[in-house]
Amino acid sequence: TAIAPFVPGFHDRNFNDQRWRVLVRYAQASDHWILVAQRADTRYLLADSIVMESVLAVVVSLPVAALFIWVIVGHGLRLLARLASQLRHKKAADLSPLDLDNPPEELAVIVAAVNALLNRLARSFARERRLTADAAHELRTPIAALKIHLHNLAGKLPPGDPTLAQLQAEATRLEHLIAQILLLYRMEPEHYRATMEVLDLTEIARQTVANRYAEFESKEQDVHFEGHSQPILGDRFAIATLVENLVANASRYTPNGGRIAVATSATAERVILEISDSGPGMAESERERVFDRFYRIGGDRNPASGSGLGLSIVKLIAEQHHATIRLGASPFGSGLSVCVEFPLSEEPPVAAPNGSA
Repeated sequence: TAIAPFVPGFHDRNFNDQRWRVLVRYAQASDHWILVAQRADTRYLLADSIVMESVLAVVVSLPVAALFIWVIVGHGLRLLARLASQLRHKKAADLSPLDLDNPPEELAVIVAAVNALLNRLARSFARERRLTADAAHELRTPIAALKIHLHNLAGKLPPGDPTLAQLQAEATRLEHLIAQILLLYRMEPEHYRATMEVLDLTEIARQTVANRYAEFESKEQDVHFEGHSQPILGDRFAIATLVENLVANASRYTPNGGRIAVATSATAERVILEISDSGPGMAESERERVFDRFYRIGGDRNPASGSGLGLSIVKLIAEQHHATIRLGASPFGSGLSVCVEFPLSEEPPVAAPNGSA
């Protein structure tokens, strides 16, 4: 009995208690029918085997492919990560070009564009600083001439003339502003080459207070100084400027008959300069803004306000010496306390030239 009818094509037939897949063909050359049969269960096992081998190959190749892709992409993004790291760690005043060795063509375009932007910013800031410094320098001569004319005018007016007194005060304030602008320009890191040495912060503070004694006396201010030798690593001119600005601020904002305290001390890791006054003080909301250039509490309405640059210079010098500044309440009940904390130096201080700071 034939397993399938003699009809060309595929047939599914039951034969001998088994299910068969049968292919029927007619061979004209030999005038024979050809029947090829395979059990269905064998076909299913073969199909399952093929599927499992295919799936297993995909499962094994996926982690390998993922690792391969991760290595290639990671290598391609490595320079991009370096670029991001350089940008992330750049300080606000650092406008130097980015430095990447042999970046790929796609990244080189970005690096070139960023460096061009940094270069334009650097030139713009440099022009601004030069303009400010040149203008301040050129204004010194007319201000000096103005003060001479005011001095001559004073001889022709009655003593205590209020208009003349106001003009003299404004001329002095303008002269101070110009001096502070020039000092700020000079203290910029790209212009000032600091000479670091071990200094006695206490001696510099003591000399600064002594130099301003006439001003304290004219305002009948009670100045208390306390401190022992405290060595720090710093530039003599810069540290003297920092102390001078803080002491001048304390005197300016302290009323006649007020109190000022200047003290130096040390902890296990820091040397502390603290200057307190009995002036009006400032609100906590103002304590961050006072370091902004030309910011003055009360603005032009405050007759005691300075140039608005003193604390900006102090902050700049403190940053150059890795020092921190804290503003707080004065121990006198009213006023401001300024603490500048310097890293500790264990070497003995170098004496100031000619015994002065």
